[in-house]
Amino acid sequence: MDANKLGADTRFKLLPQLLEAKGYVSHAIGKWHLGGATRAYTPTYRGYSTFLGYYHAMTEDYWAHTHSTGSGCAGPGLANLWSDMSNNTGTSLSISPDNGTYESILFGDHAVRTIANHARTAPSRPLFMYMAFHNEHDPHQAPRGDIDKLESVIRSDTYKVTAAQIATMDLQIGRIYTALQESKLLENAIISFSSDNGGPLDHANNWPHRGHHDRLRTAVLTGLRVHTDGAVFQAASMVSTKAESARRLSSGGPRCPRPRSAPSTMASPTSATGEPRTRWAWPG
Repeated sequence: MDANKLGADTRFKLLPQLLEAKGYVSHAIGKWHLGGATRAYTPTYRGYSTFLGYYHAMTEDYWAHTHSTGSGCAGPGLANLWSDMSNNTGTSLSISPDNGTYESILFGDHAVRTIANHARTAPSRPLFMYMAFHNEHDPHQAPRGDIDKLESVIRSDTYKVTAAQIATMDLQIGRIYTALQESKLLENAIISFSSDNGGPLDHANNWPHRGHHDRLRTAVLTGLRVHTDGAVFQAASMVSTKAESARRLSSGGPRCPRPRSAPSTMASPTSATGEPRTRWAWPG
């Protein structure tokens, strides 16, 4: 991170910049959080052709897509906040006119349109899409209809909202998967899933890991789905990310204490003995 600009240092090339050199067309949707102090830090200056989303860690309203400045400067949006939803193409940066659409639906609609447009206009070029849903993150908001569906299943009102937020995201992931199928792009695709760090314990369950969002023992769930020549390969893992990060940092000096527990991994592929794999080797 560049401490002066609060973003991913521009001296380093990001994945879409490397893919661009290989002929890929890249699109970013959702949470960026890698810098926006100057144009040079924004997605369409870091290898992406288009970007619909926001630069900050979170939005303050899932429908209005607003954010405070942190300085108390009043904006024209809901609750005197500023719009934080950008819709950028190339060097053209603009505020998205979308307002009133629940965020995951807005992102899902845009992803489906982007996939269909790519299949129609650039079928010979490979596609890379970075899709970063904000769900499930503060603020704690979900469509009323999705919350009501959980009325007889979950007792806690807080957990109902959490589950409804996740359900709306899952639905959009399904729509994106279907769009890839219909566009014939799924026949040769790699789909990678990665969650954020563990959630706060007031509305999240991080089992089998202890701790929560702001503690050393938290987890990230990752998954991989590969489609090639009609075959599908899947893998999943859960890693204690903060503990692992601390372990790696500790090898560089004595300042960072070594964590008490090693990373935990759960994988769907199994070894010849039937035990879950803890390490994968892909043929070169």
